[in-house]
Amino acid sequence: MQKLTVKDEGDTRKLICHELAKTEEGRYGSRLLAILLACSGMSSYGIAGLLDHSPKSVQLWIEHYNSHGLEGLREKKKAGRPRLISGERFTRLLEDISRKPSAFGYTDDDWNCNILSDRLRTAYGITLSERHCRRIMQMLKERIPVQDNSE
Repeated sequence: MQKLTVKDEGDTRKLICHELAKTEEGRYGSRLLAILLACSGMSSYGIAGLLDHSPKSVQLWIEHYNSHGLEGLREKKKAGRPRLISGERFTRLLEDISRKPSAFGYTDDDWNCNILSDRLRTAYGITLSERHCRRIMQMLKERIPVQDNSE
C-alpha cells in the first residue's frame, strides 16, 4: 500500500490545530482524539506534540476521562466576567488578524496595539485599553498559524 502524504505537512498541522481550537466542539474533538491516541499507546508527549498542546494538558484530559468519562472532556462553564470577544466575533477577529492591516485600509503591514485597538473599535464596537490590547496581541500570536499574507 502506498504511503499517503499531505503537502506542507507542518503548515497543514498548524492550520488544523488552529481550526480545532476555534470552537468548543473542535476543542472537545481534540480531547477525544487525545484519548484515542493514548488508547493506541502514544505517550502524552507524543500526543501533545501532534495536537499542539502541552503534555500536562494531555495528562489532565486523560485524568478527567478516567474520572468522569466523556463528560469529563467537555468544557465547563467558566467563572468570572465573560469575554468581550468570544465565539463568532473571536473567529472573525482571528480571520482579520491573519490578513495584513493594509487589507483594512491601514498604512502598516504589521499588526500592533494601536491598529488592533482601532480595528476593534471600528469593526466590533469594542474599546479596550492599550494594556488589554497587548494581552490580546500576545494571545493572538499564539493562535494564528503562519500563513502567506501576500494578496
